[in-house]
Amino acid sequence: MICTNKRCGHDIKAPLELYTGDLACPRCRSRIDLGLEEIKVTARNRELFELSEMWFSYGLARDIDLKIPEAVEAIRIDPQQMIKKATGLATEASLLGHPEARWRVGYYFDRDFVEKDKTESARCKIAAKYYESVFMSPDAEFEGYGQAETDRLKRRAALDYLSMVDALPPSEREYYKRGTERAASLIPGGYLGSGQDGADKSDAETVKDVIDLFDHNVRAPIFGLITVSRDRLDEVGAIISASCVKMRGEVSFQFIPLDRNGMMHAEFEFSRFFIANLGQYIEKAKKLAEREVSIFFFNKLGKHKYLKNRKKELMEYVESPYDPTSIDLMQKLVGRLAKDRVTIFYDDDIAFYNAAKPKAAYKELVKSLTEGE
Repeated sequence: MICTNKRCGHDIKAPLELYTGDLACPRCRSRIDLGLEEIKVTARNRELFELSEMWFSYGLARDIDLKIPEAVEAIRIDPQQMIKKATGLATEASLLGHPEARWRVGYYFDRDFVEKDKTESARCKIAAKYYESVFMSPDAEFEGYGQAETDRLKRRAALDYLSMVDALPPSEREYYKRGTERAASLIPGGYLGSGQDGADKSDAETVKDVIDLFDHNVRAPIFGLITVSRDRLDEVGAIISASCVKMRGEVSFQFIPLDRNGMMHAEFEFSRFFIANLGQYIEKAKKLAEREVSIFFFNKLGKHKYLKNRKKELMEYVESPYDPTSIDLMQKLVGRLAKDRVTIFYDDDIAFYNAAKPKAAYKELVKSLTEGE
């Protein structure tokens, strides 16, 4: 799609993916509201979508050793690369308004066919944007698609959306309340549930899932916050300790005790994190915390497309134990996000504000979280 910002006009093929699930233009950083974009079938988006479906079917077939055309067999790429081609083409077709591509990209995020660089919660937020753009569309008939096909696609997107939300832990479902109500209204006879019942993972499992993302070679988290029970800190510490070799000294942490209001404890003092002193940090946090501790991490491992050689510069500011403005920003970040179990930021979120000036971008990000945009 061409960015709707007339001063930009960038041809967007791969948007920024923000921590909220929102999408944005990588050049001018204007947000993309899929719900406002025109949905219709054109010669161009149909071609992209059909190519996407072809690569997806070939990738799945090769993955389970089914027969595929000889011409495809000669292509020396593995099944995951084929599926990556499929998701990229589907994304481009969806941004150009192809209705089924919109649903398909939601499905790819929902079912984890995209690069495995996000937690389930983050993937589902993006999937929801694509699903909602289909079943919440005010268009009774998508141009070039037909009335019956439009109705079927809207119901399918609504049903997949509801099934996805059903599989999430109950603590995460409130975010999808509006979409759930709209989706359920499209199901004939009402939605009876998928029979799934997502359960919250343990604190240790949650921390391990995040650590597993650190060295991702396409898009790795840059920083984030994980809130855990004070009583589970020893288990969490064991997970971090067991991952020391994987992290190679490229990941830093702060164990931030929370008071009864879920804010950074007034007696907590920042200090540099050293893995050799992990036990001391944990004991210090346990003594101050009322019930919970927020673990802040900064990750320099893996691929960071936009920050590149500015990761260290940003880390030294974000985790400075001496800079009052940095500490104030961390207090605000914790106060806003500690109630959410996990919040992960990628350099997409920094690039959205200013990739060339990451410290300024970080300040704007925290401001947007605490003051609204």
